[in-house]
Amino acid sequence: MGQLVAEETAKRGELQDAQAKEGLKQHEAGGDYDDGEMVLQQKRLSGAIAAAKKKKDQLMKKLHKKENKKTVPYYTLYKYVDWIDVVLMLVGSLAAVVNGLILPAMFLIQTKVNHSPTNCTPESPR
Repeated sequence: MGQLVAEETAKRGELQDAQAKEGLKQHEAGGDYDDGEMVLQQKRLSGAIAAAKKKKDQLMKKLHKKENKKTVPYYTLYKYVDWIDVVLMLVGSLAAVVNGLILPAMFLIQTKVNHSPTNCTPESPR
């Protein structure tokens, strides 16, 4: 992939160099570009760049198509699991459940603590 991009970049550079040399020869010969020639050269150059970008995009698409990997069924992930792995997965799952229950439990505890001083009866002294 890198080689193809390098080749496209080299071709684009050679095209730009050739056009620059052509312009330099005309300028040294005393002939300046008129506006029409300058616009024409700019269009050629932008067309060449657009063609190189299009070619690069096509090559990238081909590369991504070739990189499609085969998927693995979910149950085959546990094909080589031994008893230590099972214990570690169970401990991790239990720890995740406890971690998820801590926040709601803390909310319940905190509301009981916050409301306990306000549970005054009318007979109780202030």
